[in-house]
Amino acid sequence: MRTLVAVFLLLPALGFAVKSEKNYYLRPDSLDLTYSETRLKTPDGAELLSWILPTKATNSLKTTLVLAYGDAGNMGSTLFLAKALVGAGFDLLLFDYRGFGQSSAFPMDSTRLYYNEFATDLDTALRAARREFPANRLGVWSLSMGTVVATLCLQKSRVDFLIADNYVKSPAGLVKLYKGWGKTVTLPENADRYPSLTPRISCPVLFFGGTDDDVTSLADARAVAAQRPNRRVVAYRGWHGEAAKALTRKTYADDYVAEIVRFVRRN
Repeated sequence: MRTLVAVFLLLPALGFAVKSEKNYYLRPDSLDLTYSETRLKTPDGAELLSWILPTKATNSLKTTLVLAYGDAGNMGSTLFLAKALVGAGFDLLLFDYRGFGQSSAFPMDSTRLYYNEFATDLDTALRAARREFPANRLGVWSLSMGTVVATLCLQKSRVDFLIADNYVKSPAGLVKLYKGWGKTVTLPENADRYPSLTPRISCPVLFFGGTDDDVTSLADARAVAAQRPNRRVVAYRGWHGEAAKALTRKTYADDYVAEIVRFVRRN
């Protein structure tokens, strides 16, 4: 169990391209989390497995977070962080993209960084979250590749805020970076338009950027944050995907969660 915990505390993992996991090594009840499981149907016919985790905290924030995770694993990979957020008063909706976990099968190229269809999946999850918690504020909590998905989705979908942990400023830039590392990564149609989309996100955005992250750099996060006045950057000492671990004071990710709570309350 100790090894398993260590693996999950390192997420979001960097897979360099889509690397889905079908099996759930953890489910919410493994961590004593109350949840319900449902299947969401997208407009184009995919079915997404989803876990709804209502908070039991007495200090409920009346705020729902929908997770858009990275390019590896599945929603079970995020449960330690999810537990910390639920404990802080957030209601959560987790879901798996098509091709991940027990969502609909989807043919994927192992060199592809992301698929445009994932944005449709996120929009479907946001609609479900509004139905489940209609009186709540609604935000997207995105990790690594999930920040690309969120950026695409929020061109049309409306939320109250975005949490962007390790924001991808330029998918084409990642292709070039990975090529230098001997990794072949490809992009979907219209990926060249992506940099023009980031200034169009109108809701408040909180970025987490690592001082040692050469994949989604702190400088990139600051550059994107400078595009609008309602954006803030939290810097942490560490590499890609290490924000929660780095921002731990006494209990896992307590400072990470505190930054999110503070941002949500101010916006």
